Amino acid sequence: MRGLRSFPPMISGMPSSKPAAGPRPPAFRTTIGAGVLVLVVLLLQVGGENVTTLLRYDRGPIEAGQLWRLVTAHLVHLGWGHAFLNATALALIIAGFGPVLRPAQWIRVAVTSALLVDIGLWFVHPAVHWYAGLSGVLHGLVAGAAVAARSAMPRLAAVILCFLSAKLLWEIAAGPLPLSTTIAATNVITQAHLWGAVGGALAAFLVTRRHTRSDPL
Repeated sequence: MRGLRSFPPMISGMPSSKPAAGPRPPAFRTTIGAGVLVLVVLLLQVGGENVTTLLRYDRGPIEAGQLWRLVTAHLVHLGWGHAFLNATALALIIAGFGPVLRPAQWIRVAVTSALLVDIGLWFVHPAVHWYAGLSGVLHGLVAGAAVAARSAMPRLAAVILCFLSAKLLWEIAAGPLPLSTTIAATNVITQAHLWGAVGGALAAFLVTRRHTRSDPL
């Protein structure tokens, strides 16, 4: 019929109802990375005491050339309670502070924390003959998150650093916090917490400072 107007055909320029796939946001990649780390921790725990003994920080074997222990010591734990405690802490840290650093920056903070724990235990605390667990690195992640958030969330960053500093000072003066040994179901090497926190804070300061200076004015 002449009075009816036909509708124009769909043209290629019309937006599609399905959003185009793009790169994953940094927070998503950070969450996936943390999930992989948690999975590695739990899988290693399946191996039990034999795997922990083979991979933990142990001065004698390290002196004999087993240098892999300087890395793997941070991934093995002294029982399921210890492993679940640290895995849960990692998940909470990333859930709360994941966006404050990019994935590559989180990796640098974690690696520096682990490195400082190894250096501190080896050179400053030779009486510590063995160590296992992620707690030193976790303290580094908390310190790094607070340092990274100092510009965007200065009050929150200050509160976190104050609580973390108070915890570390308590551990230096009086040993592990009450109940911490019971919750972890193992002895707590507080020296690792101190060196991990120092490493994490230093790494976060350097990576965020470099990033800020490279931003255009």
